[in-house]
Amino acid sequence: MRLLRRHHHALVCHEEWDYDEARRVATVTGFAVACTECNLVLHFGRAEVNGLGFKAKAHRARINGVNAPEVEREVAEALSTWNVRSGLRWTVAIAPAVVERFPFLEGALDVSLWTQ
Repeated sequence: MRLLRRHHHALVCHEEWDYDEARRVATVTGFAVACTECNLVLHFGRAEVNGLGFKAKAHRARINGVNAPEVEREVAEALSTWNVRSGLRWTVAIAPAVVERFPFLEGALDVSLWTQ
């Protein structure tokens, strides 16, 4: 998916993930900057719950040059994948290259360090 490169919207940091469904390991592989409208597309389910699904779909179509039926197909496919994955128990990992670039993430997944 292409992301909007102009900066007339607020920007957010979006985590990028790789999913190994056979091993059930979800790995943070990097971070990307996205405008708030692209973030709606990246988190479509949340956009829909918050009444902004129409805005996310329109932005997806406009930025990527696809028509409404194509966006609907992509959304249905993404939600189907999310439904399957959300029903599974995952181990979360951070890719070594990410830890190397952001050393403060070393040990971030050690749940004994988390506070409530």
